[in-house]
Amino acid sequence: MYDGLRNLRKKRIQEFPKDVLNVLLIFFISCTNTPTSGFNIPPLVSIDGEIVDEWPVHKKPDTYYLLDVRGGRHGYKQSNSVVHLKEIIDYCKLHKGWEIIKPYWDSKTDDFVYYVRRHRKF
Repeated sequence: MYDGLRNLRKKRIQEFPKDVLNVLLIFFISCTNTPTSGFNIPPLVSIDGEIVDEWPVHKKPDTYYLLDVRGGRHGYKQSNSVVHLKEIIDYCKLHKGWEIIKPYWDSKTDDFVYYVRRHRKF
């Protein structure tokens, strides 16, 4: 009985390096860091059917537009924090003067309605 176990142990010890080498070989062959094409080519960017090298860089909006109750359009440098019935005085880029903005909450449209009038010193 002991001879059979000894032979089995010797056989396992002899086969152990082969098994480890097979596992390592499969691991290193299957794991790769390169893409499937094998080349590091940046993806092509297509804008309106035209291929460009890079995405266009858009600048941040420098004017925030507001539509008042009368349908007038106003442009301001920064977006204002809106609070019901709180007057905000801001410079309008379109009309080139100071304006008073007064927001009202409209429950029917579930949104703010803006009343805009010129500042007295404008």
